[in-house]
Amino acid sequence: MTANKILSVTLGREKLELGTGYIDKLFLSGYAAPFDFGKLDFKYKALQYTFIYGNIRGDSLGTPLISKNIIAHRVDINFSEKFRLGIYESIIASNSPLSFTYLNPVSFLTMADFSAQQKDNSNSMIGLDCEIKPMKNLSAQFSLLIDDLNFKTISHNDPSGDDNKFGYQAGVMIYEPLNIANLTTSVEYTRLDPFVYSHRSNESTYTHWGVGLGHQLPPNSDEIALLLNYDFSSRLSGWLKYQFQRSGEGIILDANGKLIRNYGGDINRGDGDFAFTNTFLMGNRVNRNILTLHLHLEPVRQYYIDFEYSAHIINAMYLSTNYTDQYLYFTISTDF
Repeated sequence: MTANKILSVTLGREKLELGTGYIDKLFLSGYAAPFDFGKLDFKYKALQYTFIYGNIRGDSLGTPLISKNIIAHRVDINFSEKFRLGIYESIIASNSPLSFTYLNPVSFLTMADFSAQQKDNSNSMIGLDCEIKPMKNLSAQFSLLIDDLNFKTISHNDPSGDDNKFGYQAGVMIYEPLNIANLTTSVEYTRLDPFVYSHRSNESTYTHWGVGLGHQLPPNSDEIALLLNYDFSSRLSGWLKYQFQRSGEGIILDANGKLIRNYGGDINRGDGDFAFTNTFLMGNRVNRNILTLHLHLEPVRQYYIDFEYSAHIINAMYLSTNYTDQYLYFTISTDF
């Protein structure tokens, strides 16, 4: 980092987050495992810029990939204390060596992708988000993710229109509602079109070790979520989260394993998106009610104990079946 803190360079392995979502993020959510990356940060007055080149892992229907990289950059502009705008762009490039075309931090990544002649093997995304703070204890955000964009087919109602896939998110956060100290509440709605984050060749899915780099909602789904965060003390905090999700799932194969129909609900299966016109929530309908309780304790400085309980009440509507999955996690960690 420079002495005036305008420029910093980071090399390391950790989870990364980019975006404005209050409960989950469309761009980089931090749920996937840590990965190796180089990161450049530039900040000057109302402008902030981030460039990332990271090495992630994956396969294509069980076939290991030689390489898989994420290249992303983001610009944030703080127009005032009450309004901020962010613009995001990323490329997932597989089975290609390190490209100096992508290393240009001020290039338009989609154009660099064409120059590198990797368009058919890569997965490009662009997006934007904005945040407003009309009151001291209230903020609201809207995020838009565009997973491939073809202006020629954007209004088509046939399979050619499947080139254009979108994710939307809107949320509100209230600090200390009803004057309850140390409490923060958030409400957020997210919708992902069929095949968002996936890729037709299954090589350049927006995943690391099969886990999505963005929002953890499956494609072809929407969700409304409520989160309560409370600090009991300086050493004990916790949160309670409720999510209601609707999804369209299903992949149909013939007797020889050949794909017949993919409804676009599996992030790791992007093949077959041009076979039919993709309609939101088409497929095997599943509803989920998810309740999660998390407690975070720091008994000794830099030593942490985390406890989490989660119950998933699942209604497989296409089977007229209901069932419940329960999960319990307990971890001990430390910072050095």
